[in-house]
Amino acid sequence: MAVHRPPHERRKLARRWLASDLSAAAFAERHGVSAASLHRWRRELASADRSPSPGFVEVVVSEDPAVPSPAAAPAVEIRLDGAAVLVPPGTDAATLALVLDALRRHAS
Repeated sequence: MAVHRPPHERRKLARRWLASDLSAAAFAERHGVSAASLHRWRRELASADRSPSPGFVEVVVSEDPAVPSPAAAPAVEIRLDGAAVLVPPGTDAATLALVLDALRRHAS
């Protein structure tokens, strides 16, 4: 009687077979599967590896007014030796540190 194996198990067995030095028949006998199944799973694995990633992702828009949009949040203005830097919300701290360091060196 045939045993149904979930896709993750089929992929795992196909990869293990491909990484082994065994023939399909020898590997299949050791793992209780048919050689024909191994060949089919190898083709499925190769097909899945060639499939492009999905081009779309789901977007959920929140109508909750308690959640401000990034555009609505105010920027912070930093003045340093006559130069002004507008820092938008969510700016990476490491990037900001590099910019401020460069301004300090330039002003000196």
